[in-house]
Amino acid sequence: MKTMILTILLASIPTLTLAQQWPTNPVIGMIGASFSECAAPENSPLAGMGFAGCSYETLSTALTKNSRITSKKMRVQTLAQGGARSYDIPGTGYRGYVSQINALLTRTQWIDGTNRTKVVVASLMNDCLHTVPCTTSDIDNVLIEGVRQTAQIASSKGIKLIVTGYPDWQDLNLALIGGIFQLPNLISEQDYNYLKTRFEQQVSQIPGVIYLDVWKHNFKTIDGLHPDEASVEKAADLIAKTITSL
Repeated sequence: MKTMILTILLASIPTLTLAQQWPTNPVIGMIGASFSECAAPENSPLAGMGFAGCSYETLSTALTKNSRITSKKMRVQTLAQGGARSYDIPGTGYRGYVSQINALLTRTQWIDGTNRTKVVVASLMNDCLHTVPCTTSDIDNVLIEGVRQTAQIASSKGIKLIVTGYPDWQDLNLALIGGIFQLPNLISEQDYNYLKTRFEQQVSQIPGVIYLDVWKHNFKTIDGLHPDEASVEKAADLIAKTITSL
């Protein structure tokens, strides 16, 4: 019996030593669409293609190299998907906000019982912009409700949720990107302004949400929809400043 106990204790020593060496760097999780991730799912109509060949700056790549984040040894993991909407699209691999945060938390859960994710950043989705036209009910009960459910999941895990807002209409040129990619159902200025205002009003009141208007006076576009590198880096720094002050 003593020999068996000793054998078990000796066998556990390398495991305990290894456990003490496991990295415990806090993780920033990114969810959303192409403002945070260039590539579409492999099963989607875009077959895994990355917008602009994944050569543009995203919030995820900008945060990875932001000095505020690197100085705190924080790591960035993204479950965002280029072209995503706030809800799952069956058969395409596209995940909405809720499925993305659940997949993120699965990825960052470790066998020591801890979840490394400390903050989740949710960037805007493609709902209403250039895909399927939205009603007021769609905005409230699909898009905003998706954010609400995501906030509840984050709060239940003790995780902060940062939600970024929409650029101003005058800073966009949706007709440009619509012409390039032959996008149907481009949103009108009136509908866009309603979407932007409604989203900000409702989401900023959701318990557990930190709403950041990172694109205000900070949005120059490369194609009519996506921000240029300088805009992204400034937005990422505003996010990083908020994260490191929590």
